[in-house]
Amino acid sequence: MAPFERDAPDVLDGSLVLALHTGDAALVARAVELTAVSNVYWGRPTSWVHQDVPHDGFLGEFLMRAKGLAHGD
Repeated sequence: MAPFERDAPDVLDGSLVLALHTGDAALVARAVELTAVSNVYWGRPTSWVHQDVPHDGFLGEFLMRAKGLAHGD
């Protein structure tokens, strides 16, 4: 956990994995746009895994930048 200013989410850029436990969809949208964040978990634990969410080591990661978004139900 780390504090940050909602108006300046750029400090989160560079996070390998970012878990957001918030109802603020606008904040999540801004976090997904951060280029250096590989995966964003919204309302899910970072241990959650699904075959359709890319992770480091996929061939697609070699060919292009991949990003995953997981949203809790």
